[in-house]
Amino acid sequence: FALAPFAPITHSTVEAAEFRSFCADVWGVGFKSQAEINDMVARAVEGRYNAISPQVMGYQVYTGSSAYGAFWHSNIVPRAPAASGSFDPLAYLVDRAHQYGIEVHCWLVPYRVSTGWPPNGNATLTAHPEWFMTTQGGMNGGPSPVDGYYLLDPGSPDAQEYLISIVRELVDNYEIDGIVYDYIRYTQPDAGYPTYSWYTKSGLKRFQAIENYVGTPAPTGVTAWDNFRRREVTELVARTRAEVASALNPRQPLRFSCDVVTWGYAPADFTSSSAWARFQDWKSWLQKGFVDAARPMAYFNHSVNSGMYTSWVNAAIGWRYNRHVYITTGLYMNTFANSKTQLLYARSAGANGMGTYDYVDTGGGWSWYPYVAANVFTSVDSPPAMPWRDPATATEGTIWGQVTDELGNGVDNAAVGIPRGQTVRTDGNGYYVMTLVPAGAGGSTYTVQATDPTYGTGTASVTLYRGGITRQDLVFSDGPIVSIAADATDITRDESVHFTPSVSYFNGATGSSYVWHFGTETVPGSGSPAAIDHTFTTVGDIECYLEVTDTAAKTGESNHIIIHVNPLPVAYGDFDEDGDVDLADFGAFSACFNGPNQPYAPSGTGCDVVDADSDSDVDLTDFGSFQYCFNGPNRPPANGTDCY
Repeated sequence: FALAPFAPITHSTVEAAEFRSFCADVWGVGFKSQAEINDMVARAVEGRYNAISPQVMGYQVYTGSSAYGAFWHSNIVPRAPAASGSFDPLAYLVDRAHQYGIEVHCWLVPYRVSTGWPPNGNATLTAHPEWFMTTQGGMNGGPSPVDGYYLLDPGSPDAQEYLISIVRELVDNYEIDGIVYDYIRYTQPDAGYPTYSWYTKSGLKRFQAIENYVGTPAPTGVTAWDNFRRREVTELVARTRAEVASALNPRQPLRFSCDVVTWGYAPADFTSSSAWARFQDWKSWLQKGFVDAARPMAYFNHSVNSGMYTSWVNAAIGWRYNRHVYITTGLYMNTFANSKTQLLYARSAGANGMGTYDYVDTGGGWSWYPYVAANVFTSVDSPPAMPWRDPATATEGTIWGQVTDELGNGVDNAAVGIPRGQTVRTDGNGYYVMTLVPAGAGGSTYTVQATDPTYGTGTASVTLYRGGITRQDLVFSDGPIVSIAADATDITRDESVHFTPSVSYFNGATGSSYVWHFGTETVPGSGSPAAIDHTFTTVGDIECYLEVTDTAAKTGESNHIIIHVNPLPVAYGDFDEDGDVDLADFGAFSACFNGPNQPYAPSGTGCDVVDADSDSDVDLTDFGSFQYCFNGPNRPPANGTDCY
């Protein structure tokens, strides 16, 4: 496929901004080589899609099969054959797709590990069979398959932390646009029991401790056990939401979404749904803002079950609250005409976007992509904005963090809340996620309090900004409680930010020393910290926080604030971007000068920036512009802002 140069995507005057994605699974062609990726991006452009969802992890083992393993250069999951050498499929896909305005959302199957034991190539999981789940009858018999697969225990804090490490590896190292969870549920309702009953950090042990439940609950009929299994899955979703939004990734705001179950007819009450029966409470994920979007898998043969399809489209849109719903259609079940009908229905019903499953054209010859462009996606469009993530439109934000004891161990089931606001519970690693917290135009300050019958109370003051996410860890100890606030979070290089600290000491202790952290820069001091102005000279997202040590040698760490530092504007003539227009810049100008109606001088690279009047040559007219701004070394341009 040959692709034309990328033209910026603009919103259609007919169609509202909508998310348009296709899923590319691990089984077929798609992203296993440069040639496959080039073809896939070309077809996305041809079909006027604006996102691709590659299944970069379907299984967490290496078998030699092209479908197993990680499709990126992972240091956690065994790499798929396509990623085992120097070629990194995800890195190449991201680069190629972004050249044409196509987003990349990594599709993960979190709990599913393998079809056999041991999980070949995965030393971590091989060493921890206790992290897996089984049926009640399978306990203490060693790892055993559930619904044909070896699955991680959703309630295990160790399994949760392992899965979060995979997400962090992706969002920290690749300029992806989002994370998509699939099979984020139980595959059969009689599972959820630990491989070994001695494992103290299993979902079952947590349930017994939290609910004071004696014995092992039956697979069905125990409401508290059912609710706890829903809680386990929701814990991973909520934690992932916080981790994804907190990543220092230049593509922020990253979009977190989940493929969700839609079987049969949509019920009037979600608690009667197929998803609820598999412990997938996706309605509450939308309601609480734990996901940016739900992607209902509305896979129905429209000639047979059109009523099921439309019932789920309508129900999902009714349950989206202030988040997005992207309806996914099963191409493999329908004629092109029926797929068209389904997509157009989803649009007319008010869905925020649509998806198609799968990338491989079931009609043969890849004819779906010109068909959908001619009949559904008739003009290019960009994905919808997420107003809840935009400081200009949001009215709320998210507070999250970890609650630990004095030794750094996460505290399970601690209550965390804010005055006259919501209260949430920590997961097995001590993490809490508090979404939909109101935030004022200049930020709002809250006292966050954690309570636990064993450890008592821990509090901290935290400032939350609109559309933002603030991390505030809490420690059940008598060490200093530290928080900071900033008067700005979006600045230009060489500007300063005013940071204000707040510290509480206990048991008569006072401040001994402190260290401000501004990315890689540190500013230490003695005593208690005072407000500080810090000038940022590095462009990018800079993570800032404060550590305080008291006279009892106990240390407290503040919330972390991300300062986004934008580049300085560059004046015309400042070709080396050092802030002045001098003889060094004249040398760059001379290298490009070649007179009117002549191409740029062969020795000049980047001469388009020298071409002041953009007429494809560098001549005396451009030299006049250069003279206008010339002012010598270490001085601003001669005519100030007129040169920018």
